[in-house]
Amino acid sequence: MSITIPLHPVTIASLEEGRMAHVMREVGTEFAAFGGYLCGFGGAGSWQNQTIVLPYEGEPDADAIEAADAFYVARGVEPQINVAPHVHPGLLERVTALGYRCKQVELVYAIDLEAAALEDVAMPDGVAFETVARNDPARIDDWARMNTLLFFGEGDHAVHVEAARRCALVDRATSLMVTSDGEDVGVGGFETFGELAALWGAAVREDHRRRGIQLALIHERLRLAREAGCRYATIGSVAGIGTERNAMRAGMRLVYPRLEMARAGEALTPSV
Repeated sequence: MSITIPLHPVTIASLEEGRMAHVMREVGTEFAAFGGYLCGFGGAGSWQNQTIVLPYEGEPDADAIEAADAFYVARGVEPQINVAPHVHPGLLERVTALGYRCKQVELVYAIDLEAAALEDVAMPDGVAFETVARNDPARIDDWARMNTLLFFGEGDHAVHVEAARRCALVDRATSLMVTSDGEDVGVGGFETFGELAALWGAAVREDHRRRGIQLALIHERLRLAREAGCRYATIGSVAGIGTERNAMRAGMRLVYPRLEMARAGEALTPSV
């Protein structure tokens, strides 16, 4: 008798990593493919500077790994390859032998929207979620700048503003501005990719945290994703932060870790 495992790590990783590869192609300023190794580039320091590995059979492709490494070195940034459960286990050993080290473990949480009972969450007083129209460039710019400010702080972060703007303009994306008594205080987004919805880009201003806004924002995006016909929803987080706690409160569970493996080098700029 065959048993179907809900939220199987390989199934969810194949969907989520495939989505990320598609995003690299859509929003990066440059993109290259070396077999199943797909490289995005968005400028020095950009989160888009990462290699996504598609599912494949057999041993890691040494030539493709070398080509991906050279792609980033030629652009003056640290090469990064993400390792997830859908790829051959030898990939981790291979890149480690080449000098790659784990710079961060991102935890991917997921929920089966068909099986989940999404509870109504009370909105905090005065808080509303505004869907930002893609044909409103001024509001898209507001969203991108708020997203960048909340994630990277004050300063010149033009590369991150542009990346956020490009993500918000993808036709599969929904961008939400959080307002409190009419003032912009946070952001959140998600995008659909076949049967998957990926929640991303959520943050709330420090003076409006601990009001239940992020939990309500997760529930709203899950509701919209279900309405859009998605079977699964994912969200990425590092351990021990509010995103992780609120994802679990919303009924999402840890499905797999993504190891972000990077190789440092002289004159190579790290990426976030």
